[in-house]
Amino acid sequence: MFIRAAIAWAIYPHPTLGVWAGTTIALLAVEQPVWGGEVGTAGLFQATTLHQNESPVVLLAAGEIDPAHPGPELLAVDLTGTILRLDPPQTGQTDWTVGPLPITVESSPFYMPRPAINIGDVHPGFAGNEIVIETNNTVSALVQPAPGQWQKQIVYDGTIFIGMTWGVRIGDIDPASSGQELFYIFEGVLDFSSGYFAHLVGGQWQSQEVYSAEVGMDSAIGDTNAASPGNEIVITTEMGPTYEITPQPGNPELWPQRTLWDDFDNAGWALKIADLLPNEPGNEIAYASRYTDSILLSRETPAGHVMEVIFTGPATEYTVMHDVAVGSIVPSSPALEIVGVDELGLTYLVQHDGSRWSGQTIWQDSGVLYAAMVADLLPQRPGDEIFVAGISGAITLITPNILGDVNGDGAINIIDLLAVISAWGPCPPAPAGCPADQNGDGQANVLDLLIVIGNWG
Repeated sequence: MFIRAAIAWAIYPHPTLGVWAGTTIALLAVEQPVWGGEVGTAGLFQATTLHQNESPVVLLAAGEIDPAHPGPELLAVDLTGTILRLDPPQTGQTDWTVGPLPITVESSPFYMPRPAINIGDVHPGFAGNEIVIETNNTVSALVQPAPGQWQKQIVYDGTIFIGMTWGVRIGDIDPASSGQELFYIFEGVLDFSSGYFAHLVGGQWQSQEVYSAEVGMDSAIGDTNAASPGNEIVITTEMGPTYEITPQPGNPELWPQRTLWDDFDNAGWALKIADLLPNEPGNEIAYASRYTDSILLSRETPAGHVMEVIFTGPATEYTVMHDVAVGSIVPSSPALEIVGVDELGLTYLVQHDGSRWSGQTIWQDSGVLYAAMVADLLPQRPGDEIFVAGISGAITLITPNILGDVNGDGAINIIDLLAVISAWGPCPPAPAGCPADQNGDGQANVLDLLIVIGNWG
């Protein structure tokens, strides 16, 4: 199956967000295979709507926030500041449990949401993990004094200043202290920004400026420099340069800064650090591009740090690749995969086969996609799952298609047989999903029943 279209740029009053926004509204002279088809059931991947939210969903995170619940949970945040918790189905169940946390955060009113959410152990005074979230110029740590009871601690309040916060991340920045610390960016006037190291001192949150340069769009914490012990902080900026900061806890001055690469045309927008090339030493950095609908990769080489464009979507310019995520999605693959989502509502899967990078479209939503997450929330399935969300409000699960596994739980049994029977007849129009249509002919019928039976187990 292929998609064809034409590209144009338009400025218009957005009906949902209520502001003027620029968006790519069509594609021209482009042919690209869609692995999952318009409804995501035929082909290599299957898409399932886990929840249809009334408001656009701008953030996704996965992690363990409830010790009483086995395994990690999925969190989603919408433009109203509501935090949704999605629990995977337990053994013998088919449906995800969805409900709001009993706490809200500041809403995100601007048209191109760039808030951030993280799950990690940043507060030793509370059991389990905390949620760290940045919305509307406020960085907050959400803690649990008791299971299921949430309180908000303000790490940084930038609402009294002219500017905005970006890219808060959790990581082990100070090896000498237990737990994890924070890094976040504040954009001030004249397109300049400061980066802050935040941690607990005597039970109180303290922030120290450790970075000052062009406006940082996003940050990541990880080991990117084998010559330096511990983790580094990487910041990608809207003007082109990407910087690496070497942590020096206790140093009251700005921390040492190295320019990894500088390319305005391929400026970054979001990034992740991971071992994407297992045959090469160290970790690599994957980026979503600011302007070119591309996924980038940078890495350390004997000749220095280099950047390359490893995948470009169908749009040619002024289209944002909003997010990237990394994980082991295809178990047979020798390396981790990269997932990207963009302004066209497309989800891409980018793989390395040991010699080169290649990518394909695996899903298309009805509107802009803002967030992508890769995590293993369904342990009965091999590998990780993909979760995407955006302006349509749909939170979508995307998994490699196992013929006969209608409900995507990794097993083919009576539940899948009943799912085909209950969906009997023509599939609904796109973008609605139709998992019961296992052979991609647009309807649930006896052929799909035979596929389930033939792959039983």
